[in-house]
Amino acid sequence: MSKLTKIPLLIFLLLLSILSKAQVNANSEWAWIKGDSTTNNSGYYGAQGVASDNNKPNARYNSVGWRDASNNLWLFGGYATGYLSDLWKFNSSLNEWTWMKGDSTSSNYGVYGTPGVSGAANKPGGRYYSNNWIDNKGDLWLFGGAGYAESGSSGNMSDLWKYTVATGEWTWINGDKTTEDGGAYGSQGIASLSNKPPARDAGVSWKDKSGNLWLFGGENHINGSSSLNDVWKYDISLSEWTWVNGSQTAGSHGVYGTKGTASISNTPGARAGSISWTDTAGNFWLFGGTGFGQAGGLNELNDLWKYDPVSNMWTWESGDLNGNVSGVYGIRGVAAVSNKPGARVASSAATDALGNLFLFGGIGYADGSEGWLNDLWKYNIATNQWTWLKGDSTLNNNGVYGIVETADISNKPGSRFGNTSWADSSGNVYLFGGNGYVANGISGYLNDLWKISVANVTLPLTLLKFSAIAIQKNVLVNWQTTQQINTASFIIEHSNDGINFSKLGLVSANINPSLVSNYSFTDSNPSAGSNFYRLKITDNDDRYNYTKIVEVSMGGKIKLQLFPNPVRDILVVKSSGKDENATAQIFDMTGRKVEEQKIILDGNVSFSISLKNVPKGTYTFILQTRGTHEAQKFVKQ
Repeated sequence: MSKLTKIPLLIFLLLLSILSKAQVNANSEWAWIKGDSTTNNSGYYGAQGVASDNNKPNARYNSVGWRDASNNLWLFGGYATGYLSDLWKFNSSLNEWTWMKGDSTSSNYGVYGTPGVSGAANKPGGRYYSNNWIDNKGDLWLFGGAGYAESGSSGNMSDLWKYTVATGEWTWINGDKTTEDGGAYGSQGIASLSNKPPARDAGVSWKDKSGNLWLFGGENHINGSSSLNDVWKYDISLSEWTWVNGSQTAGSHGVYGTKGTASISNTPGARAGSISWTDTAGNFWLFGGTGFGQAGGLNELNDLWKYDPVSNMWTWESGDLNGNVSGVYGIRGVAAVSNKPGARVASSAATDALGNLFLFGGIGYADGSEGWLNDLWKYNIATNQWTWLKGDSTLNNNGVYGIVETADISNKPGSRFGNTSWADSSGNVYLFGGNGYVANGISGYLNDLWKISVANVTLPLTLLKFSAIAIQKNVLVNWQTTQQINTASFIIEHSNDGINFSKLGLVSANINPSLVSNYSFTDSNPSAGSNFYRLKITDNDDRYNYTKIVEVSMGGKIKLQLFPNPVRDILVVKSSGKDENATAQIFDMTGRKVEEQKIILDGNVSFSISLKNVPKGTYTFILQTRGTHEAQKFVKQ
């Protein structure tokens, strides 16, 4: 071979190597991007408020984290050699940490100041396993946890704090600056300035579409050590807590009902160390933890629940009734109805733009045994299916770090629990610290930061149009595409609520990729009221993506009005329909049915319900026909 032919070959091999590495990055591989690949490191704080490539938090577990609107990641507290109270910010574009606030030492008491008044000296005490939120203004909120309150007091806390990003100051909002406070539940469903959740750690949190902060469960140490299943809402505008759902009593067992069916009587059992997230429709989700299933004692759980804050109803969506069960992994990267993560506690979670969950690690079960996990799972809300994406299906695995800031198919975080996770707006999931394994069977506190891309696959297709229109008693769904490459089919999916979809039909793709293609499908049996449609676009290699959702109204939708609200004696209900049998029901906040009436909706209908013998409180009114379901809350004075 001549020198002239060798040089292009070498260039080709180099390009092949580069393309191979690019393919690794595109296929969502782990990259170790910051921190140490050893255990129990002390970190480096640098100057407060100054970013540096040298800065890094010390090793820890059970911290809390936020992501702000600028894609910065925030980290607070946790436990290592003591309870921590430091606040850090990570700039993902610069790959740099900044120590923003708090102490560089452990086991510091809080400085509370005046309730509702920010101050440069204010700070929460060192703590771990707190609850956290980010409000609509981008400020950070913190509730409770285990650690140090005011000087001389340690244990579980019930204090609520806000960190204002613009000023860099903490504000003690409300709650107690002592520990092990018993709280004040008040009347269920009624907000009050005197209401406050009991002290706890290891609860979970959500934020609703109105910016209210929600709290569920956790560990309570007031009457021994047991867990809770109470649901609370904090209205930022009113500065008031409301006990919304669940029990005041610790150790309550779960009421599961029928899988996939919401009910006012359903409730998850008391638990701690779960994970939570909010989907794009505003529903709250809860997975696993250590707690009480349907029967038996305290176990690790793998049940998945959905909570609708509007109807105040829980739905058991997936997983097992009772605990300590191993996972069913199936084939890596392939979703299946039978797949499920094993029961676990102290795992971490992040979500993508569609509200799907990514679950990592924890202490849990695999192959019938308990240990530390490093498996990465995805739960697809649209299909109600789990996919095992990365990591091991066995316990107590070492990490493989590779080269810093370089994604590689062989990289993986070691098995761990109590780590912190975030997702940025570009579809990347970040994982920090915890208590777990590095290499050679060595375990301890960690401060490594990992990144993996979980962005939805963009299929090689351009969707020019997608619409649905009512034509007499049918709905015509139309779409137009171009630049189709490898497209297999279009699955038309239908929903009555815009959340839970089912397959309606399938249309094969045009085999000519260069042309503009027009498609249509007719729904000959739409529901009365709202009908929601979307397309699941599938490739020949089984990849898929979803279109936007479009809505068509076929009339007959219930238009429900309740007045007066609040009401004293007589509740008046106005609704409309077309010759439909309907059932009107009223439930209290414990799920007990207090009233039921059968009515016929034929045009605009008004009817009244006597509430003279109904106690004061908040109630849920439900009006249901064969194809529709409407729920509204009201208050009996």
